[in-house]
Amino acid sequence: MLSLSHAQTRLVADHAYRRGLERIGQALAQAFAAVAQRAGERYGALVEHGVEQATRLGLNDAMCAARYLACCFVWGMEFERRAGFEWAQSILQDGARAQELRAFQLCRRGAEQLQASPAAGLPTREDFEAAIASLDSRLRDWGRLGALAASPRLRMGLPCDLDALRIERPAQPWRQHYGVIDGRWQRVPGCADAAVLDFAAAAPLPEQISLFSQPAGEPARLRLRSHLEAVCDPAMHPLVSLMHDSGPRQWRGQPARDSVVELAASAAPQGPMAAEDSPSYHPLRIECCGLRDSGAAWGEAQTLLAVYPAQQWLLAWRRDKPQPSELSEAQAEPTAAPPPARARLERDGQLLDATRWQKGLERLDTDLAQAWQRLLLDWLRTSTVARGRLHADAAVLQGAAALSWGWREGAGGLAGPALMHLEALHDLIGCEIDLLLSGELEVDGARAELRLSTRGRQELRNHGMRDTRQPEVDAMLGGCNVQWRWPFQVELLSHATRGLAQLRLAGAPQGALVGACGLRQRRDGPGLQWHASLAIEPVGVNVAWSHPLRGERIASHALLPQLSLLDWSLD
Repeated sequence: MLSLSHAQTRLVADHAYRRGLERIGQALAQAFAAVAQRAGERYGALVEHGVEQATRLGLNDAMCAARYLACCFVWGMEFERRAGFEWAQSILQDGARAQELRAFQLCRRGAEQLQASPAAGLPTREDFEAAIASLDSRLRDWGRLGALAASPRLRMGLPCDLDALRIERPAQPWRQHYGVIDGRWQRVPGCADAAVLDFAAAAPLPEQISLFSQPAGEPARLRLRSHLEAVCDPAMHPLVSLMHDSGPRQWRGQPARDSVVELAASAAPQGPMAAEDSPSYHPLRIECCGLRDSGAAWGEAQTLLAVYPAQQWLLAWRRDKPQPSELSEAQAEPTAAPPPARARLERDGQLLDATRWQKGLERLDTDLAQAWQRLLLDWLRTSTVARGRLHADAAVLQGAAALSWGWREGAGGLAGPALMHLEALHDLIGCEIDLLLSGELEVDGARAELRLSTRGRQELRNHGMRDTRQPEVDAMLGGCNVQWRWPFQVELLSHATRGLAQLRLAGAPQGALVGACGLRQRRDGPGLQWHASLAIEPVGVNVAWSHPLRGERIASHALLPQLSLLDWSLD
């Protein structure tokens, strides 16, 4: 592969620039033969000076620079700086306009000036426009001056630009969403009216236009209407291009002035609750030559059509309290089966199979029953009690809860990103526990009944909603979660023995039962999940062994290690 040094690259670029100067000079000499003849030997320097000034003004395309020089040949070099030519200064110094638009408008306005104020020694409007056409035909394929690679070829011809654009989404009366009204979940109309966006000339389109469709039903429809005062070729412009699901599509001329596109959201598999999957994107472009007699041109308007699934979901469930657990060394298996859970899943009013959620809810009671078995084993192993027992009267996420979700228009409506609408209703006992661990503790001949207990109740009653981008999802979910920490209590009931030693507590116990439950964002991906967790902070207590003859000694006695009892989630 050929590689040039910096100096070599500059030499090649300078050579290309000189060739461009020569080409422009030849084209101008043919279009303005009288000027070239009067300039004589100074003609080359005149062209070079004019091209340098054009380049400083941002006209570095050969055709644009030649158009500027054509005006200089008529009214004098750097004519735009003189009085009476403020119009030219205004056009040339507007950096917001593309160079081809400035060059086009400069010559368009110059032709009008020649027609309005004819003078001896100046060409007529017809002669000037013929000269400009001659320049364009000779320089159209040259491109940017001094360019080492091919540069875009500019279009310079008749005025052709968009003057107004209307984007209209028709009404969608079938759209409904779930909401709580008078304490009951109902389907209510939402965002079903038609939406219209109007844009004047050169106004930027939004980065994204949000549409909604049923993957297996109603597609998203969008009507595009454009207005052009002037067009180069009615059969060619405007041009509407769309990347459709079935491939690229185009509409030209009259069909493009009033067209309707239909797009469908992709049918994603049923996943976690409220998972914000990406919509299907379809680039849309509406273009003309971008040339107009005055003002900023539109030329090309483009945006992304983002098609979201319009499906709205509702998942509601209820759980009843299980029977208390009574476990001992001899009987470490649960005595009663947990009560069945009830779950209902709807999508747009259609009842769907909710078996997965029902089994997930029932798994919570199963996991909790297994947690009590592990706790009893750790109690026996750590506390060293004999004839250990466990009584747990517990309910976690007992009651009713529901969540609705689905994509809806955001604050910008049609002109902006969509919003995952969320509404959650909880009428739950988050956690209610009456826990007792007991057994017989023996230390150097002294025996006592050891009881470790804790109890507490934490309710979760909340109606949360997110229908705007603020607050964020985490802020909305803040009220949908509860936490607790319930310290353990210890009792030590000394037994009478033949010996004289006795056991008693020598201080308050350490440790607690901690937990949390509610609705949160998933940890391993998009979407929400109900969750519940229980854990044991290490539990210990100081026990005093006392004897009337041998005195007293105090020792720390561990009762339970740090232990995760429950880590359950449902999404």
